Amino acid sequence: MSRMARSRSRALPSELSRGAYGAWAWLLQRLSALLLLVLLPIKIWSGYVFTGKASGPAGLASLHVDPVIDGLLLFALAFHVLFGLRVVLIDLGMARHSATLFKLSLLLAVGLSVAAIAAVR
Repeated sequence: MSRMARSRSRALPSELSRGAYGAWAWLLQRLSALLLLVLLPIKIWSGYVFTGKASGPAGLASLHVDPVIDGLLLFALAFHVLFGLRVVLIDLGMARHSATLFKLSLLLAVGLSVAAIAAVR
């Protein structure tokens, strides 16, 4: 391995720890997508069981009104939408500060989720 390749491989962890916001945003948006792929079908199916239009396991109807499921769903949705909007703004060249936009998107997602959960209760 060349000297330059060795120095690059050693610099990589420090570069990631200093602020690879784009990589974290990408990873967290994918995780929120997976959470949505699990929670949305549960919410829809439990709604049908709750109203009696479908049959299902015994505890499934209670999941439809479970505040934990609702809170996770709201957070995942807000997070996924705001980070998707962040990607669109960066792709269109309307945002230059990726780190600032990352932090703003994260704060807005948490704030909207907390406000929505408080309003539901």
